[in-house]
Amino acid sequence: MTERVIIDTDIGTDVDDAYALAFLANSPEVKIEAVTTVWADARLRARIAKKLLIALGRPDIPVAAGENLPLNPDRSAFLMGHEGKGVFEEGEEVALSDVPALELVESVLRKRPKEVSVVLIGPQTNFGKLLSTKPELGALIKQFIIMGGTPFYGLKEMELFGERPIDYNFVADPEAVRIVFDSGVPIILVGCNVTMPTLLREEHLESIRKRNTAATDLLAAMTDIWLNVIGQKETPMHDALACSAAFTLDFLNTMMLNVVIETRGEFTAGLTVVNCYKNAEWNTVKVATDVRREEFIQFMMRRILA
Repeated sequence: MTERVIIDTDIGTDVDDAYALAFLANSPEVKIEAVTTVWADARLRARIAKKLLIALGRPDIPVAAGENLPLNPDRSAFLMGHEGKGVFEEGEEVALSDVPALELVESVLRKRPKEVSVVLIGPQTNFGKLLSTKPELGALIKQFIIMGGTPFYGLKEMELFGERPIDYNFVADPEAVRIVFDSGVPIILVGCNVTMPTLLREEHLESIRKRNTAATDLLAAMTDIWLNVIGQKETPMHDALACSAAFTLDFLNTMMLNVVIETRGEFTAGLTVVNCYKNAEWNTVKVATDVRREEFIQFMMRRILA
């Protein structure tokens, strides 16, 4: 059975979004109905997504730019400055959807009610706005698959994240995340507690370089730029792991839990609050608790290099 998805992404900053898009585009189990982009120059991000899809031989997938700023006007959005570098030739343009992102999403959902999963791998502003203005559309969504949050935060995660136990996708627009989690749509949550170990290492990048296709050359260029920005030699495949849940849970252990999103704290807005209730009716979010990381990375690489 083919799984239909909409991918909502902030592609262009962390390179894992690009790998996630390539991974799903090369997965025969999945049909990508649309790609929407979000956050701080969503149009630039849409152009990046379209360029990658063209390189992957998938120019048919519609791409539309969504929201640039968070729902709360007191919050801000920004670019890191490297977005788009190594992607476009001078003056190069790519054709985006004529339909705005939220209209594109609505048309897909109304055409195939309860058949389309929405994969959220960036700040959730687009769908926070969609569900706040047209809450009835939530009933048309099969499920949300979300990369974000830091459930089960502890000392191990403190070493990885520093002092704040909050993932960027959630802290960027906590109000939007809260709307999504309160929508009643089924959710699979793949948080940093399981994504951090899924490292793309130097040997993986070397295999990508040697493949020498339009898509792998673009991925390699974007990866080199990102690694230079963060000063590292390896980087987690957060979003690609979350995307795998669109068609298989073979790489994840999960459990049903109660999850709420903090929005008001001075230092904790965006925090994932996990409540371990014995009452199963309250445990409505399927939360990833562990990952078979080497199996996943090998599987992802086979798809990327296909």
